[in-house]
Amino acid sequence: MFHSNTLVLIATTMLAAFAVVSQAAVIEARDSSYSGTATFYSVKKSGKPSCGGNADNDDMVAALSEDFMKDKYCGEKIKVKSGGKSVTVKVVDTCEGCDKHDIDLSPAAFEKLGKKSKGELDIDWSFN
Repeated sequence: MFHSNTLVLIATTMLAAFAVVSQAAVIEARDSSYSGTATFYSVKKSGKPSCGGNADNDDMVAALSEDFMKDKYCGEKIKVKSGGKSVTVKVVDTCEGCDKHDIDLSPAAFEKLGKKSKGELDIDWSFN
């Protein structure tokens, strides 16, 4: 039969191991580069960004997929590249319809990479 001290030791060890694994996953994500698709959205018409604060269509901002935003990347800077061009944007919102590595950019940020008439761009992006 286990003593209460043994159960506490097991629980503490498991929590410590989980904390180390959780931290490693976040560090790995920041060092990785992702490939996906960028679209643009009307930041102003979408309402208040999920990260709070205010943003507008002329700001260099982006929305990440729900997969990334569950890790709370609000305020993080990411560098987005497409066709030899790049732009650095601030994460302010969640893109509910995006696949995991896709992002939604403000119109101004999208235009730094390509023409809005294209509607979407193949991109590579990483945390800055």
